Amino acid sequence: MIRAIIATINNDATTLEQSADKDLIAKVIRQGGRRVWVDSADADESERAWIAQTFDVPLAFLALDWTFFENEPALLICLRSPIGKPDLPDTRWLPIIIVAKPDLLLTAHATNLTLLDRVFSQAAQTSSDWKESTAPLLWNVVETVVEPTTILHAEMLRRNHELTAQPPTLEMLEALYKLRVQAFSLRDKIADHRRLLYELQDYPPIGEHKSLKWSLEQRLEGFAGNYALLPTRVDSLGDRAALLVSQQNAALIEQGRQLYSLLRVALPALILLLIVLIVAVLVRG
Repeated sequence: MIRAIIATINNDATTLEQSADKDLIAKVIRQGGRRVWVDSADADESERAWIAQTFDVPLAFLALDWTFFENEPALLICLRSPIGKPDLPDTRWLPIIIVAKPDLLLTAHATNLTLLDRVFSQAAQTSSDWKESTAPLLWNVVETVVEPTTILHAEMLRRNHELTAQPPTLEMLEALYKLRVQAFSLRDKIADHRRLLYELQDYPPIGEHKSLKWSLEQRLEGFAGNYALLPTRVDSLGDRAALLVSQQNAALIEQGRQLYSLLRVALPALILLLIVLIVAVLVRG
């Protein structure tokens, strides 16, 4: 599916219209003079070929599944974004392709990556975002893709607190281990997003836009302050394991003491009973 928002910029007003007509969209882009955001979901082979030709990007770029950033001749980005609810065991990360030029923006992604729907709908109604360039739209897209990591981070810390508040058990340690693995995976995703934000500082439409530059710097500051210690903040696995082992050892020692006390009482009685039995056998014989 391909859809687009076409902005006609006039001195007095900005007119926004939506279209799914690929021929019309391509014609507008070729003619220039207007700004266009094309959003593609689950594009088939022919639609990918159309995108590659219309935006003059390699067809292979549209199939990327890992983080990628290039700033010449156009801004090319591939980011991975989480989908679904912030439920750590079920978190999946899907790629989103972004191509940006001063007057053009492309987003390509899977259908179930629905987090851009709100941004696209808002852009179709907010003419002020289109006046200078597509940079405000680009920033809204990037921030929307990056924001879920904040939710996952908060959920991870909540889950860590919940687990470490429990008495140590093998089940708890297993859950804590899985959480630690997820923490390192999330750290890698955060590092990718953070690198992208640093690179965006050198993209003129954003770096030279005062409010966008401030928003970007605030987001970077949040990454640095909140996530730098993320893996260590769920890294109580060793202490919990040691505590569990010490508790298990203490339980074994206590069981040994109880058995020893029982034997101290029972053993003399058993010996006496054995002697009585032997004497009885001898007397009968």
